[in-house]
Amino acid sequence: MIEDKGLYPITILNLNKYELDSFSRIKFMLEIDILNIDLYKLTMKFRIPVSRLQRLREKSKLFYFWEPLLLEYFVFIIDFRFTINNI
Repeated sequence: MIEDKGLYPITILNLNKYELDSFSRIKFMLEIDILNIDLYKLTMKFRIPVSRLQRLREKSKLFYFWEPLLLEYFVFIIDFRFTINNI
């Protein structure tokens, strides 16, 4: 169900231990959570550089916005190849 909705755990962002612990303390569980927070407040609270948080946000956007489209594309290609091989 989580993957059907395009939601992934924050661990998909390759966080270091400090980042993972920090995000866990504020109940971040999904990578989409980083899209909905003020990065400067997060920097002040945990001393994680804004540049690092911006990179994590960009990576999260890739998963959230592009992954469903890529999945549809690959399913189409696999289906197409299967159809051609069975003609």
